[in-house]
Amino acid sequence: MKRILRYEDLYAGVWLVFLFLPVLFVALYSDAGVWWDVGAYVAIAAFAVIYIVVFRCMIARDMPSIVAGARPNLGLASIGTVLLLGCIAITVPSLGPNATAMMPFLAALWMWALPMGLAMFAAAVWWFVSMGFIWLFLGPDMASVWIGPTMALLFICFFRFFNERAAREESLATELATAREREEISRDVHDLLGHSLTAVSLKAQVARRFLRTEPDRAEAELEELLQLTQRSLEEVRGVVGRMSTPDLASQLAAAREVLEAAEVHVEVRGASERVPAPRRALFAWALREGTTNVVRHAQAANVTITLEPDRLEVADDGRGICAEEGHGLTGLRRRIEDAGATLRLRPTNAALERPGTQLIVEYES
Repeated sequence: MKRILRYEDLYAGVWLVFLFLPVLFVALYSDAGVWWDVGAYVAIAAFAVIYIVVFRCMIARDMPSIVAGARPNLGLASIGTVLLLGCIAITVPSLGPNATAMMPFLAALWMWALPMGLAMFAAAVWWFVSMGFIWLFLGPDMASVWIGPTMALLFICFFRFFNERAAREESLATELATAREREEISRDVHDLLGHSLTAVSLKAQVARRFLRTEPDRAEAELEELLQLTQRSLEEVRGVVGRMSTPDLASQLAAAREVLEAAEVHVEVRGASERVPAPRRALFAWALREGTTNVVRHAQAANVTITLEPDRLEVADDGRGICAEEGHGLTGLRRRIEDAGATLRLRPTNAALERPGTQLIVEYES
């Protein structure tokens, strides 16, 4: 079903309630005659219709597009202004200087059609036009009339200014959200590919080692390698689609498989079922990164994985903590902090020649 009312119709239409002022002035103060008064009422009605139509055609549906530099339709704005001024002119015999009550609508039209700097200039122009019109009727003694148009224009200026500010803040928030989303995607792809490619490399090495001496073992390793690459491809596609969340139980099994393929003895304490469901994805990401780092850098012989409801620990007996924190750990740290948990890296046993590393993710009680 086609929509009849649009955002800009409602936005512009709500202000037309202030046209009751010239209607009231005609009814109370006009002495121009019946036909001039009828013409004034018709002109005010036509003014409202023209204003809505011009506003609908000229102003973008999304107001922040003006902030972004959308080019205004000056031709349409000029035509609309001429038509609206014609309507105002018809009301002058009945309204006199009170016809300036319709001037703020012209100012609003140009202020919403122009970038901020030009909009304020347009407001000043329309203020001087209104004051000149009042001076033409009343001369220098115009204090009793100029307050209304001036207050209306100031209100429009303030409203336009705060709308501009809100639009810029919204634009900045969108840019920050986009940057954050890109960073998260980059982090997810790194975590997935880093782990998966490490596992693929290990499986390929094992298959090559047994290719001549134990062909059946090599074939089994190649079959697992094929399954691993297919699973990794699905995970990468899921991350690109922003739908992939690692499963802790599956990640625990995968970690055991990869570490054992690297000839690292694995001991698991606890179970994934003990971890509350909202925390499992975070622990799975941490376990994946920890496993990858052990295989790549630690040169460890033993790894202990501990799972508790509020704590994950991956401890190895390798060569210890590297001096610089890599991209994977940096991304993991941000992910963990965003989730309200903490990440700690410390030696497993600092007294030993090979102190090892403990990766601990913990929620505070």
